[in-house]
Amino acid sequence: MTQQEIQKLEIQLGKTLPKSYRFLLQNYPEFLLTAGEPYNTVCEFVLLNSIEKIVYLNSWLQNDNPPLPNYLIAIGDDGAGNCYFINTQNEKIYFFDHENQDYEDDTEAINYENGLQEKHQTIQEFVQYLTDFWQDEDFLAMYNRDK
Repeated sequence: MTQQEIQKLEIQLGKTLPKSYRFLLQNYPEFLLTAGEPYNTVCEFVLLNSIEKIVYLNSWLQNDNPPLPNYLIAIGDDGAGNCYFINTQNEKIYFFDHENQDYEDDTEAINYENGLQEKHQTIQEFVQYLTDFWQDEDFLAMYNRDK
C-alpha cells in the first residue's frame, strides 16, 4: 500500500493508523499474499491488506451494538466471525471470539472490554506467528490432504 492509499484508509476509517501497522501495510510480506492458496489467503481474511476489505470490516463492526471502541481497528478475521484488532494506543494485537463474548444484561450487546484477548505484543510478532503457522509441516500436510 502506498502512503496515499494509507491516508485514504485513515480518512475512510476516521482513525490514525499506528506507526507499526502503517509500516506493515507499506511492506506487506509477500509470503502472506499466497499463504492459504488455493483457498482464501491470509491477506484475504486473517491480516487484510486491501483498503476495501479493511474499511468494510470496520464499517460492519461500527454497526454492532455497541459500536467498536474508537481505539480499536479491525485488521482481519478468522473466517468464522472472530476478529483480530490492533489497539491504536499500545499497538498490541487482540482477538475477539464472538462465541466467548460477554453479553451485557438482556440486551445482548457485545462487551468488547471484557471479550478481548491479548494475542501478540506487536504487529511484527503477529506476522511472525502467521508465517510460522503457514510453514508448519504438520499443518501443511493436513491442509494439503484436505484439498
